[in-house]
Amino acid sequence: MLNFFGISIEALRIGGGFAVAAAGWYMLNEPHVPASEAPQPGGDLPSLMASAFFPLAVPLTVGPGTIAAGIALYANRPSGAREYVLTTVVSFAVAALVACVIWQTYSRATLLARSLGAEGTKVAVRISAFLLLCIGVQIMLTGFSEFLQSIAARGR
Repeated sequence: MLNFFGISIEALRIGGGFAVAAAGWYMLNEPHVPASEAPQPGGDLPSLMASAFFPLAVPLTVGPGTIAAGIALYANRPSGAREYVLTTVVSFAVAALVACVIWQTYSRATLLARSLGAEGTKVAVRISAFLLLCIGVQIMLTGFSEFLQSIAARGR
């Protein structure tokens, strides 16, 4: 697919990193909702969960950054048959483990939201947003670094 559109792995990393960083930036700069208007724990819990955990869930679990990382990992797979099989098995095992961790985390999100309270949830989301922004920047820096290395290698 990447070859069809003429997209390099470096461009994929830069674009995916930008998408992750943009999601983090958006979450970090969301307007502050006064505590009187914010959903209270035990009150409108679906609304609290939507505002607290859904914005972080999408970019980290199924967003464009995750898709870009998956494609980049697949593109850099080993070429030997034994290494390919081992990498495939390990990849599926890790994906299953991540899916279990995500399921466990999301299934207990209401308990976490109640224990943190409205203000604690806002703080947790802001910290997570900042970390997400940093992850996106790191992915972009890796893409830029690989791009510059490929240009330097061509010049020799």
